[in-house]
Amino acid sequence: PAYNREDLIGDAVGSVLAQTFRDFELIVVDDGSTDRTCAIVEAFGDPRVRLVSNGANLGIPISRNRGLELARGDYLAILDSDDRMLPERLRRQVAFLEAHRTPAHPAGRPGGCRRAPAFPLLHQQSIGHGPHRDHARLRL
Repeated sequence: PAYNREDLIGDAVGSVLAQTFRDFELIVVDDGSTDRTCAIVEAFGDPRVRLVSNGANLGIPISRNRGLELARGDYLAILDSDDRMLPERLRRQVAFLEAHRTPAHPAGRPGGCRRAPAFPLLHQQSIGHGPHRDHARLRL
């Protein structure tokens, strides 16, 4: 979620787009910003960046849940609007999850399955399984 983060959102989005792992969708949920947050996100012009607006300030929990509901990849990674990712973060996390699949936590399960709990990896970020394999492998 992002709310009035024009001073920080460019760095956050830029750090995701600079990842060595390239197969992802970045979902930015704007929580009713009144500054240039949306314009800055849109200016990246990258088809992997998906800007969704609440239209009003609904708060972090509702905004984060909305982003999670819209995610279509095998895995989820969460990045707050005032944080940045190290360039190898996603590659390392996906490699770890791929190497440690179990029958209880396979990637790419059919739609309708409940997502597995998040895995705490690399700094304080999370990554977990998502339901659809026909889209990018990672959703943010």
